[in-house]
Amino acid sequence: DIRKRIMSAPLDAEFESRLTNALAPLASRGARGLFVRSSTNAEDLPGFNGAGLYDTVPNVQGAAELSAAVRKVWASVWNLRAYEERQHFGIDHREVYGAVLVQIGINATAAGVLVTTNIFEPEEKDSYTINAKSGLGMRVVQGKRVPEQLIFDTTNMGIKVLSRSAEDTMLVFDESGGVKEVTNPDKGMPILSDARVMQLGMAAKEVAELFGWKEPVDIEWLFKEYELFLVQARPYVGN
Repeated sequence: DIRKRIMSAPLDAEFESRLTNALAPLASRGARGLFVRSSTNAEDLPGFNGAGLYDTVPNVQGAAELSAAVRKVWASVWNLRAYEERQHFGIDHREVYGAVLVQIGINATAAGVLVTTNIFEPEEKDSYTINAKSGLGMRVVQGKRVPEQLIFDTTNMGIKVLSRSAEDTMLVFDESGGVKEVTNPDKGMPILSDARVMQLGMAAKEVAELFGWKEPVDIEWLFKEYELFLVQARPYVGN
């Protein structure tokens, strides 16, 4: 009921006007669609990550769709899973505030997450854990499908393959907005070549050094063919 009320309520007129006006400079950069992403003040806390609890709306096109996507992301603060996770960790729901990040959408050919440590052998601090999927990486973040999983050693450029993903389908942008599931033309093939693993790993090393955090960095990344994009970095919170 809370989610429905938030999603059906009109946005403040001045805010909606500013939101619409903000589309112009994004469109001028060749944006085909936008990603409307979630964040809250109840994430990246000691012992509590919160990644994947809230909604992301992909490939949003047009002012009306952007307005609806913002309300959907705000409403996702009250997803059942998010509520139960906060309840379990003793977080006061009344003090949780949802925020929205709007990014230019990239129709990825491969995407996923990288953690700047070996999450299976934490003493190997110079080795990074990489999870990858063909197409958009939303299912990696949501934990719904088994990804390709690699360990990259930054000291000797070594790559260890833990698992390969062999999905029949992948997520890509739908021309009319949103995403669609299509046949994976590269089923059974490695998602990331050795060259892409090294490119990604060394970029992540620069990010980790830039932040200078004591804890590892959790990075969301994507490739569009040979071009690498880093779309988010946050402190890694292990289980």
